[in-house]
Amino acid sequence: MRRLPRDLLLPAVTGLLLVAAALVLPPRPHGDAGEYLLVLESFYRHGSPELQPRDVAALRQVLQGAGRSLDESRVLPHFHPGRDGRLYCYHFWGYSLAGVPARHLVAALGLDPLRALPLTNAVLFALALVAVGFLPWPPGRRLALGGLLLFSPALAFLLWPHPEVFSFALVAVALCLTLSGRRTLAVLAAALGSVQNPPLVLLVGLLWLLAIGAERERAGGKRVRRWARALAGPSLAAAPAFLPAAFFRWQFGVFNLSVRPNEALASLSFRRGLDLVFDLNLGVLPHAPVTLGLAVVGAVVALAGRRVLPAVLVLGLLPLLMYACTANSNWNNDTAGPSRYVVWLFPLLAFVAAAETGGPASRRPGRRAAWALGLAVVTQAAAVLVRGGPLAPSDFLEHSPAARFVLNRWPARYNPEPLVFVERTLGHEGPFQGPVIYRDDAGRCRKAWLQWRHGPALLAACGPPPGEMASRLEENARRRDRKRQWTYINY
Repeated sequence: MRRLPRDLLLPAVTGLLLVAAALVLPPRPHGDAGEYLLVLESFYRHGSPELQPRDVAALRQVLQGAGRSLDESRVLPHFHPGRDGRLYCYHFWGYSLAGVPARHLVAALGLDPLRALPLTNAVLFALALVAVGFLPWPPGRRLALGGLLLFSPALAFLLWPHPEVFSFALVAVALCLTLSGRRTLAVLAAALGSVQNPPLVLLVGLLWLLAIGAERERAGGKRVRRWARALAGPSLAAAPAFLPAAFFRWQFGVFNLSVRPNEALASLSFRRGLDLVFDLNLGVLPHAPVTLGLAVVGAVVALAGRRVLPAVLVLGLLPLLMYACTANSNWNNDTAGPSRYVVWLFPLLAFVAAAETGGPASRRPGRRAAWALGLAVVTQAAAVLVRGGPLAPSDFLEHSPAARFVLNRWPARYNPEPLVFVERTLGHEGPFQGPVIYRDDAGRCRKAWLQWRHGPALLAACGPPPGEMASRLEENARRRDRKRQWTYINY
């Protein structure tokens, strides 16, 4: 569908503001930024993901010039010798490769080289917003979707040299292309987004099937020829999704260097997957409750109206993606706001909410639907801007305001994944000794994670818990068969 310049003016201006932010605001090298920056430096200096000593020295000098340092003792162990004897990062190199043009640009302009990956994030984010402008929807729906994407959890990652915005933007572009009828290009966009977040292969598969169906209807000729033509384009577009597995298989004999198959299978859990929706620290619910509600209701209504794609995205694909994310046993990753995984899952919710509220998407939303979408945008904007927007701090070692609110008043109602509770209560990663005790602002004990054998230490620190829990604590602390079992105790 052709668009007038005025239809693209707002997304283009917003995209330019994101680019300006990446060029002006300070980069925020949190999480695994050191690895991605090192791989970027390797590509910039010798066109290869191989880590060489000169790459480390160059990045060290760049960071020192910006008043920062590279924690080499933490970063370098994540590079391993491949079959050819060269060192490669356990993260795939696709995101860093995407940052090479920006790295050359900032070098030519004499800017801080650390801005290369945030600038790449901003350009991709802007591309996603402009893609929304081309959707064959009424203006109100396009405006609502643009607001939902702009004020999503992705905004807090804009300045991170980290692939969350990369995958988020490409998922959004893929959905825009799908809904605009350009389904083979949609497969390509999703495949590129999946190179840093492998669960997105599931989205690639769904869009691949849709693309094949569309291509088969357009293809002429005999049956075999029609199928060959239908398969060729979408399959070629999906090929980038298999690059990480092919590379790691070639160099290391495994399909994924960062997740071991046995650990992944043991870690998979539908319950933990639901944390990405409901958990007060990790989930999308505290950050975008209205959007989540509109997306779920919209998916149910779409299913009743036999509009299959919105229903499949939210009721089918999204739960599978959340389940696949739990293959990573480290469930409390460095983040700003909800879990990193929520960032690139969020476009599925945003698209269905914008398309189906007062739907279908081809119709203008009514007054109530428009107010609901406006409330969703305002709610998200408040959540992300109160935390600082693109300057939001890394907060994975502290409980969110919602989690603190519940833990301070009704601690028994929030039983998070133990790693989440322990690291956020203690404020650090790594080894710890029980009991781990959460206290409210007045210093009162509210919740503890401990082995039963820690009972005397808990009683000394907090006194007896209420009700029959005190007798259970004393009894189990004496029993040899239960002394080392872990449990929550609430006060």
